[in-house]
Amino acid sequence: MGDRDKRLPADPEGEGEKAGFTTVAADLCARVLVNGRVFGQFAMLMDELLAAAGRPRAEVEAAIAWGIEQGWLHHDTAYVTLRAAGIHVAKECSTTRAVLRRAEGGGASLGSLKVLRHECRLVH
Repeated sequence: MGDRDKRLPADPEGEGEKAGFTTVAADLCARVLVNGRVFGQFAMLMDELLAAAGRPRAEVEAAIAWGIEQGWLHHDTAYVTLRAAGIHVAKECSTTRAVLRRAEGGGASLGSLKVLRHECRLVH
């Protein structure tokens, strides 16, 4: 058996950290999508996103960095914007589904529902 055939041990700590970043980044994508368009893009002010996420700033910044690496997010001075892949992730995210459930129960804003109806092509 050569060196190429040997398997490296799994790094559960590193994998768990990646999974955590992925989960938080996907949640951030969903929050930006629900926020709607700003200047023609799905975007949200960084401070608003921090408040909406309800997580420590360092955790949100790490998740944004992860989302940028994955091609989901873009961050400039003030705004976090969705890239095309981020829109897809947001549509699949449980946060977006939760907004839809609240909308069916009458608990979501009209603006949020309009964005989701248009972008996800929902049929009621």
